[in-house]
Amino acid sequence: MRIGISKGGLQGAELIDACGDIAGIELVVADTQDELEERASDCEALMLNSARYSARLADRLASGASPVRWLQFASAGYETVLEHGLSDHVLLTNGGSAWGPTVAEHAMALILGLLRAVPLMERERLRARWDASHVIPYLRSLEGMKVGIVGAGDIGRGIAARLRPFGAEVIGVVRSPRPLEHVDHVCILDQICSVLPDLDILVLALPLNDETRGMANASWFHIMKPSSLLINVGRGGLIDQPALIDALRNNAIGGAGLDVAIDEPLCPSNPLWLQDNVILTPHIAALGGRSLDRLIELCKENIMRFRDGLPLRNRVLVPSLKNGNVRAVDL
Repeated sequence: MRIGISKGGLQGAELIDACGDIAGIELVVADTQDELEERASDCEALMLNSARYSARLADRLASGASPVRWLQFASAGYETVLEHGLSDHVLLTNGGSAWGPTVAEHAMALILGLLRAVPLMERERLRARWDASHVIPYLRSLEGMKVGIVGAGDIGRGIAARLRPFGAEVIGVVRSPRPLEHVDHVCILDQICSVLPDLDILVLALPLNDETRGMANASWFHIMKPSSLLINVGRGGLIDQPALIDALRNNAIGGAGLDVAIDEPLCPSNPLWLQDNVILTPHIAALGGRSLDRLIELCKENIMRFRDGLPLRNRVLVPSLKNGNVRAVDL
């Protein structure tokens, strides 16, 4: 059984070393996009980042000549499948569980950084200014705050677990009601406007699709607390960016911690750079620690499951290509 690995983003050499002892598997690295697309002709599975899933690759998989039956995305996101479609005979899995713990930690860093006025104190440091009286009015604590987390996948659940020791009240916002560990209350996504006025912090931790694109918009910001914080560790397209900029400028909300943007890298002229109540990080929430180790462990386990005909981990269901209804099992 031959499996093609995209060199970009999947640490091909490390994965081949880790999987060298799996009987019956040949791993081959595709150094370029062209090579990756060619591998659709001689491999039964491909491992790649979502960004590498192109229209040409989708067309190759749709042809009767391609033996590919499984795609493993390194990324948690899978927006390119929505854009280009996926043949019914091809299984899709993502890397969400590998990145979840580190992204959850990063979300906590953004929350705590804003609550403890870190951006303000960094500016004061650059001025060599030691003035507690200037900073104290901006300091807040997580204890007793209400935090809404939109998305109950690996990332959302990880954030909820990390919030509990701080004494925060956690509201999970999901598509359908179900019990969630570390969550005090569950809210249906369609009813989110009923809880937004009470939230101190709103965290976005879900994929981007037609249902979620631009969901955080002017109508949300209008009913949120003027002191509330918006944290986005999902995808930049979840937020109506002009509406967010207006809300920050007009003090409709208290601040934002953003690891993602609609267009990356964020343009130097974007007004978000100049906002005093914003923390920006360059889409690195998932990196560091054991993230890559977990990804390799996940890929190795899925390779053995695929070889043995067992259910794959992190399966993303694609019930219909025509209506774009792509949904991960654990969201």
